[in-house]
Amino acid sequence: MTAPFRPTVLVIGHGMVSQRFLECAVARGLHVSHRLVVIGEEGRALSIDRVSRTVKTDVGELVDFDMLVLATGSKPFVPPIDGSDAPGTFVYRTIDDLEAIADYAAGCRTGAVVGGGLLGLEAANALRLLGLTTHVVEFAPRLMPALLDEGGAALLRKEIDALDITVHCSKAAASVVTSPDRGVTTGLSFADGSTLDADLVLFSAGIRPRD
Repeated sequence: MTAPFRPTVLVIGHGMVSQRFLECAVARGLHVSHRLVVIGEEGRALSIDRVSRTVKTDVGELVDFDMLVLATGSKPFVPPIDGSDAPGTFVYRTIDDLEAIADYAAGCRTGAVVGGGLLGLEAANALRLLGLTTHVVEFAPRLMPALLDEGGAALLRKEIDALDITVHCSKAAASVVTSPDRGVTTGLSFADGSTLDADLVLFSAGIRPRD
């Protein structure tokens, strides 16, 4: 007996909003009457053909859909400074990012994270666990300025210091310093004229909508 036709609901993106949509869909029994298919960023969608109702992925696969949900979320914000795209600079969002960071870190001794928010501190700890001497650079005068007052930030600073992660507050990154011979990352320069040596620079300076 032929299985009954089930329309396909294709979701592009698999962040918090996408996951919540899927949970609600299953809770309402949509998975019984429809096929639920998700394309996350690791299997990135490249284009949508509305006529044929297909989505093309980065490996050339065509995914059919009857209904399409766009939940593409946000992308990391990288400050528009010189050298921000040099070899040895990274963002911290996807599995691909993590794998690239781990591979590159194998040949590094020092890493710097630009951004002292929640994700930046998580990224700094990841670099520490990879064996790098780690620095956190924050433009504001305290860590997690959007979430913590001065007292809370001071307590957090003690915890971060205890992990042997060096924190630099009130620092504005002006450029990524690169080697003159190979053009790879060697550190950061700041608006006040100071510099910081780093073999790897990781940007965690907020997000922008991927619209």
